[in-house]
Amino acid sequence: KISHEMTSWLEVGANVSGNYLKNNRVPGANIGSTIVARAVEQRPFDRPYKPNGDYYLGGTDELARHNPLQILNEEVSYIDTYRYLGTFNADLKYKKFSLKNSVSTDIGYTYDYVYYNENHPYGAGGGRIVEYNRLVKNLLIENVFNYNDKFGDFEAGLMLGHSFQKMSTRTSSIDGRGFPSPVFDTVGTASEIYNASGGISEFAMESYFGRINLDWENKYLAEFNLRSDGSSRFLSDHRWGYFPSGSLAWRIDQEAFMEDAEWLDNLKIRASYGALGNNSVGNYSAISSYGAANYILNNAVNTGWSITALANANLTWEKTKVTDIGFDFGVLNNRLYGTFDWFNKQTEGILIQLPSPLVHGAASTPTSNAAQVTNKGIELSLGWRDQINDFSYSINGNYMYVTNNVDKFKGKDYSLDGIYMTKEGEAIGSMYMYEADRIIQTDEDLAIVNMIAKNPDAFSKLGATPGKGDILFKDQDGDGIIDPNKDRKVVGSTIPKHTFGLTLSAAYKGIDFSIFMQGVAGAKGYLNEKYFS
Repeated sequence: KISHEMTSWLEVGANVSGNYLKNNRVPGANIGSTIVARAVEQRPFDRPYKPNGDYYLGGTDELARHNPLQILNEEVSYIDTYRYLGTFNADLKYKKFSLKNSVSTDIGYTYDYVYYNENHPYGAGGGRIVEYNRLVKNLLIENVFNYNDKFGDFEAGLMLGHSFQKMSTRTSSIDGRGFPSPVFDTVGTASEIYNASGGISEFAMESYFGRINLDWENKYLAEFNLRSDGSSRFLSDHRWGYFPSGSLAWRIDQEAFMEDAEWLDNLKIRASYGALGNNSVGNYSAISSYGAANYILNNAVNTGWSITALANANLTWEKTKVTDIGFDFGVLNNRLYGTFDWFNKQTEGILIQLPSPLVHGAASTPTSNAAQVTNKGIELSLGWRDQINDFSYSINGNYMYVTNNVDKFKGKDYSLDGIYMTKEGEAIGSMYMYEADRIIQTDEDLAIVNMIAKNPDAFSKLGATPGKGDILFKDQDGDGIIDPNKDRKVVGSTIPKHTFGLTLSAAYKGIDFSIFMQGVAGAKGYLNEKYFS
């Protein structure tokens, strides 16, 4: 790292580093030959070697699974990782103006080598080499202009900025088989190239942003921000997103009419609004993609191209808008202090995949801006701190109440992952399941079951008639049949409505002690049982 002041108004610098790491790997699951799992799966009386020194072979009567020592001894596996990090900057300063410029690069190269010799279970008889190469380049250019000035009791600050980022990834892999001797351990000597593949992916984003800070007499505070981001993941008509934010604050304790309130040390009312963007989709989600596919023509197999992913040309930014109103206070020399906030967080245009007709075939459905979720609630904290000679202590509690609702998703349709449902009008991850009527414990309970079971279809969709110790589910529609399509309902959500915590701390002459407690309420949990998984 170097830095040099060229003139009174120009400073340049550089921060450059590089590293190399070689990882000689123990065979793991990522290459299909995990020795830990293979060892655990063996029987207690299994042995790795025969009396003549040969290996017992997995997948036979000798061993149920591959021999872990054979895998370990007959394989060479390592990863070489190279990385370069560099930042070059030029900073200009003139009176109350400054301009910071920087160019940063992050380049990483990974070489993944696996060699199975001819005695390895995956050695394909004559040895096998699998090589994987990955090159990742990340370029970031930033330019930030600042101006700060004071006019009597009024202070103002201005920031304008620009950034550009480009990331590219290039990969290739090759699988070579059949080597004349173990000493030929490079893929170029393979008698057969069993498989080879490669790919390239690029992503770029350009941003312009600005901020204005205003402060009058340290009483009235304001801040306004605007940023515009353009992402290559969206087509040109929908590439740019605009995200404003702003905040206002009034420090009431600084007002002249509060001078006699000696017990009040801090009282600030504040309000803010802000918007953020999210472009977390695939680099090419806005366009169709194609891949090689086989087809039959004239009784022969031919290779052509077919669509693998459908396009959504209207794909654009997901936006999160947050409104917050609150206040801070401190009294009695700030020994008693606290905050209160009311917030409304709305995420619109959430990037999800909607269901599509089967006529689309095997092609994946396009990502769409098709969901909206709102979180509303309050958050507050209250604390007390004090010091008595060398002893200090503090107590701080916090509480949050929040409601979660899916405002827009798939219309009347919904998404179901096991028992967890996402549907309009419900919280994310609501539990959609049977509702328990009772646990069958007594003969009277069993008599109720037997009466219901007079209808042969009553429990047919559960797979069995419940008995003592089982749960009898409610027949929500009263048709005498427990049906997963009619009798399940939303019974709760895993998202807690109430979150609270308490921190106790104390210190005496360099010895400190603290306790932190946290809890939630208003959330439902689920214990798996045999009727639904």
